[in-house]
Parts: sequence; C-alpha cells; structure tokens
Amino acid sequence: MNNEILQRVRVVLQGSAALTMDNVVYLIGEAEGEKDRLTREIAADGQLLIEHTTPEEQYPEIRQRMDDNTENRDRLTLWLPQLRDLQAEMAKAELAAWQDGRYKNTVKRAKNFDRVMDKYFDALAEIAAELNGYQALRQEIAIFNTPAQPHMLVNPQDRLVNKYPRISVSTPDAVVRGLVLVDRAGSIVYSNPDPYDRGPVTMARAPGGTIQPVVAGHFASVVADYQREKDQFDAAQYQYGEWQREAAHNGLTVEKVAMQTGLTDEQFKTMLERVTGRPLDDAKSAVQSRINTVIAACPSTGPDAGVKAQIEAAKAAIGATT
Repeated sequence: MNNEILQRVRVVLQGSAALTMDNVVYLIGEAEGEKDRLTREIAADGQLLIEHTTPEEQYPEIRQRMDDNTENRDRLTLWLPQLRDLQAEMAKAELAAWQDGRYKNTVKRAKNFDRVMDKYFDALAEIAAELNGYQALRQEIAIFNTPAQPHMLVNPQDRLVNKYPRISVSTPDAVVRGLVLVDRAGSIVYSNPDPYDRGPVTMARAPGGTIQPVVAGHFASVVADYQREKDQFDAAQYQYGEWQREAAHNGLTVEKVAMQTGLTDEQFKTMLERVTGRPLDDAKSAVQSRINTVIAACPSTGPDAGVKAQIEAAKAAIGATT
C-alpha cells in the first residue's frame, strides 16, 4: 500500500503520532476526499472494461488498478469511523480537562466565599448591635455638630457650654437605609425601621362629613413584614434544597450538612419552621387581617377611591385576588 493518505491514517490509528484535534479533523477531511476519489476511479475503470474501444491487452492492468483502488477504498470505509471515534475521544478529553479546571476554580471561589462569609457571621452580632444603636448615635452626634440656638427649648444637658470638633461617621446613611441583615438560618437580626409606617388606624372626618379611616402608609408595616418573610421563605427553600442535594451526594442527613455550615440546633429548627411556610402564612394573614380591619372601619358606603387603591395594592403584594 503506497497511498500516502492511507499511510498517515494507519500511523494515527496505531497511536504512533503526536496529535492535536486540528490534526485529526484535517486528516478525516483528507480521508473522506480520498475515498470519494477512489470511488470515482473504480467506476471509471469499470466503464473502461465494458467499452468496446478499450484494447483487450489493457484489461489486466485495469482490473489490477480496480482491485487496488477497491482495497484502499474498503480500508478507508473501515478506518474512517475509527478516526471519528478518535476525534470524539479527543474532544471528550479536552472537555474533561476544561471542566476539571472549571471545577477547581469553582471550588476555590466557594471556599473563598465561605471564608469571607465566616468573617461576616462572626462579626454579625457586633454589626447588628451597632446598627440598632445607629439612630440614637446620629441624634447624639447632631447635638454636638448642630448646637441648639438660644431661643430653642432643649434639655439643659443638651445645651453646649463648650465648643467641640465636628464628629463624623464615614458610613453614609444610604448604606443603612432599608438594610436587612440575616443570620445563617435566615433569621433577621437587623432591619432598618420603615419610615412610612403611620401606626394604627385612626378616624378622620372628610370635608363632606364622611368618616374615613386614615390609612396613608398604614399597610406599609404589615406588607413589609410579609415581603421580608417571603424573602426569607425563598432563601430558606433554596438553602434547604442545596442541603438536600449535598446530603444525598455525601450520604449524610440534611441536619448533618446544616450543622457543618455552623448552624446551631435552634437556628436549624428556625430554618425548618420557615421552610414549611407557616411564618409566611402568618405574615399573609396579618396583611389580610389589617385589610379587614380597615374595611370594617369604613362607613356603610364603603372605602373611598384612595383607600380602595391602598387595599388593592396590599392585596396585590400578598397575591390575594379577593
């Protein structure tokens, strides 16, 4: 066999050559082209054998050429699938190598995330304590940074008798506003007070004499509680699902996996309670109860347009349709 392409295919299939994916893909293209060429030559020689113009003394040479080409074509027919299998194996090996690198990088990122979050949870109690005293701190700072004027009625202890350098806090108020912090179990340890909560329902007389409940911003508190509980429910569902998958993979219980993350027994119980959705149902019921209270406080003619809009907004927030 002196066909150059077949020789190269044989060497590759015998594993005698260092290869790249590009080498194999190029060789497959050459082998397919050679197979097509041999098929055309075999057909052309077969036509020569039946032509009356072909000299008989050429028959042996034509038959020999047909036999050689047929043999080479049959080799390529057998070897091409093996070349494609080799290409698939190389592609799989390249993909595995890439995925190995991706896995190692993901493990590294996960460990780094845990390292950073461990620091966060270690400091969480201290952070929450500082944040819970933040508003009082701002008020204290204001006493020294904005001295009361003589005409202002203030506590004598707050009227400064000396001048003091200005006190500054480097963290902007925008960082604290609306901030919610949760522990490993998803329980809220700090939540910035809702500035729009106006307190309980009160009654006021409209200009036309109709009594309507004053509910401007009244639903904000219970709706915010529901939304916070919904966020915690979603987070708990996701985290519990992750623990279930890890437990199944490692042959452990969900509780064991949770304990390995640093949760206490009490925190794990809180997580299980939240996963059931009962706290979320309670928060939803609180919104519905507030809606019923507001409606009951309205006159027999029902709530006015403004109150209706607020009720509908509260219903939409909890997914209520009635």
